Amino acid sequence: MSEKKETKKKIPTDYRKAEIDLRLKEMEQRERQDNKWLELENKRLDWEMARHVEDKEDQKQLYGLIAKALDGPVADLTRNLGSAVAKRLEINTPSKEIGTVKIKCLNCLKYFPIIVGQPMVVCPYCEAISKLDC
Repeated sequence: MSEKKETKKKIPTDYRKAEIDLRLKEMEQRERQDNKWLELENKRLDWEMARHVEDKEDQKQLYGLIAKALDGPVADLTRNLGSAVAKRLEINTPSKEIGTVKIKCLNCLKYFPIIVGQPMVVCPYCEAISKLDC
């Protein structure tokens, strides 16, 4: 009778051991899968960080080029346009005296004020006489 008891006890123990071994293998397999997933996730994050750094460097280069352009030819162009607009505004604004405007001499190309309604004017700089169409 003792042999029967030992056999009964041995079978469940072997069964339990096999079940435990199977569960351990499953846990190891899950752990490997999780490690692979974490490894892939880390690689993806590294790639995104590298891309972000590269984008930042590209932006720095772009801003540097824009700054150089604004310091060089664009600055000269805007400065020239600004002064040209200022001259236009200065020329086309009526002078402080009532009934006068500034005109450009056709001979010396300088501006001078005249009284509105005069048929002829004399340039104060070169003394050229001009006929006006009023």
